[in-house]
Amino acid sequence: MTAPKIDTIAVTAFFEAIQPAQLDALAALLDQQQQDHAKLDRQWQQRMQRAEYEAQRAERQYSQADPENRLVTASLEKRWEEKLIAHHETQREYARFLQQQTTPSIPPQLQQQFQHISETLPSLWPELSYPDRKELLRTLIAKVILTPKDKTTIEVKIVWLSGHYSLFAAERRFQKWEEVPFYPKMIERIHRLWEQGLSDGQIADILNTEHFTAMDGASLTGVVVRNLRLKQGWSVRPAAAHSPPKVDGKFTTRGLAIECGIDKEWIRWQISNGTIPPETVSRHPHQRCYLIDASEQLIEQLKGKAATRKRYKKRKPKSPNA
Repeated sequence: MTAPKIDTIAVTAFFEAIQPAQLDALAALLDQQQQDHAKLDRQWQQRMQRAEYEAQRAERQYSQADPENRLVTASLEKRWEEKLIAHHETQREYARFLQQQTTPSIPPQLQQQFQHISETLPSLWPELSYPDRKELLRTLIAKVILTPKDKTTIEVKIVWLSGHYSLFAAERRFQKWEEVPFYPKMIERIHRLWEQGLSDGQIADILNTEHFTAMDGASLTGVVVRNLRLKQGWSVRPAAAHSPPKVDGKFTTRGLAIECGIDKEWIRWQISNGTIPPETVSRHPHQRCYLIDASEQLIEQLKGKAATRKRYKKRKPKSPNA
């Protein structure tokens, strides 16, 4: 999990928390918690007073006892010792209570400032320095706890100064492709699109529209697709898939060459010199090939030119150096 992703979640939650209604509710909650803490403090002080009084009373009873009455004296001494221990234990417990973090309050001036900037702070945030951002976040957020839930998700718990918390979910950053749940499906999709003749960049664009992502959640690029493809050993397309005879009912150069009984280069030359009318030629949107809407008349014309070319090549004399 990268820090910027956690920062984004924390900052978004912070912006929601500084809305006026949220601040009023938080201030009321903190005030109630402070009142509860003060009430507990008074109860502890009463316990301290009782424990001290009982220890002093036990001491007086022991001091006033007849020393010759050893049985009574021993009993009162033991009782005095027990009250002293109870008094000391109460003192230690009260000290621990005082060490507990007291509930903070939002100063009125700071609360007014928050209410004033709640609408403008999101736009000003990028201009603030990192220490300023950190100080602002700490005025409301006590800590952020990350807990892995499964292979794809991390639970983000934002603990507020009030003691309450908010839960969010974030996608995990994977260390290798094999850990990504959709990796097998994406590889299968890459293979299918690659066999159809699409480039790596075109495949990346299609995968992004289908909500596939890189390991860190970013958009896929042609470089990432190429690396994944080469990792699978897919470097040369099958000939049939690379150049099918027809696509969407139209001839490819390979298909028209087969139809006319000639090589593909000659068909490409006929496209270049205009023998095949430009209005009948188009490019496939994804596959790197021409699509030719050839009529029967055009096919017969090309067959005639191809036959003439073959006869000419047969009659052409051989070079003396051949």
